[in-house]
Amino acid sequence: MNMPARQTHSTNSKDTPQSPLEAGFDIISYELEQVRQCIAAQLVTEKESVNVLISHITKAWGKMLRPALVLLSGKACGQLTGDHIEIAAMLEMIHIATLLHDDVIDEAQSRRKQPTVNLLWGNESAVLLGDFLLGKVFAMAAGLKDRTIAAVLAETAIEICQGELIQDLQRGNMQLGEDEYIEIITGKTGALFKSCCYLGAVAAGGKSGQIEAMADYGFNTGIAFQITDDLLDVAGDEKAEGKTLGSDVDGCNLTLPIIHLLSVLPQSEEKQRICGQISSGHRPAKLIQLLEKSGSCEYAGRQAQNYCDKAVGAIGLLKDSQAKAELEKVVTYISNRTL
Repeated sequence: MNMPARQTHSTNSKDTPQSPLEAGFDIISYELEQVRQCIAAQLVTEKESVNVLISHITKAWGKMLRPALVLLSGKACGQLTGDHIEIAAMLEMIHIATLLHDDVIDEAQSRRKQPTVNLLWGNESAVLLGDFLLGKVFAMAAGLKDRTIAAVLAETAIEICQGELIQDLQRGNMQLGEDEYIEIITGKTGALFKSCCYLGAVAAGGKSGQIEAMADYGFNTGIAFQITDDLLDVAGDEKAEGKTLGSDVDGCNLTLPIIHLLSVLPQSEEKQRICGQISSGHRPAKLIQLLEKSGSCEYAGRQAQNYCDKAVGAIGLLKDSQAKAELEKVVTYISNRTL
């Protein structure tokens, strides 16, 4: 697939306002619009009832962070091609599918500042719509000339599902440690971010060192992103985030702030009471105060920053460019998410 000629005017619709992060992606703004158009074209069906659900999830595109990583990684390692548009579209569709499934599991009521599909149409429709998106991804992947790309996409979907499955199996486990938590989010988020950057570099014809650097960058960026996401889930503002928060504690899932809190609390009746409340899906009273007093939020923030530093270090060998600078800005954005 050849890249379409770059237009001199913006193709962004008023119906898809850019987030502050996306607005900084000036050097790939046209390509990001091509990704949106590619996704929209793939999701048109002959069934109007299905199109109604699809139009709901395409009304708000979110940050488009994962497609942006594909495109920026490509530009940092070579030239963008039409393959980058398709790869970015497929990875974003995988991401949207996981969000649909997550919202069912978490019983979320809002996503991207609008009601969730499961709230409006029920859990069954939300799950099936997620499955529909995944089916579309694999149909697209079957048409790729490079079978390696299709294999990476399939493996990414497997890793994401495995991470989510392990998390579900660990619900209510008050003994969950930090290493096990990192294993879970490696599958949930690290794998997707890594694949975005890896495939972006591969499709651009990057050298082996560049491809490896981008994969490392993507992995560490993904881990940092998930840690901050989990931190916001317990200490963030729903209006600012535009989605239902508190689902981790309500769903008996231990994330890094809670894991740290339980590790520093002395054995006492209070700790036993807190463990009992969390394991039964009840938010302990004054949880935020407990997290702040124990330094648990600060600890999670430091760990996220450590992964941010690793991400920036991973691309240090790349030649300076606008794309590399934007990749560094992504890390800065993640580092500042909880400030």
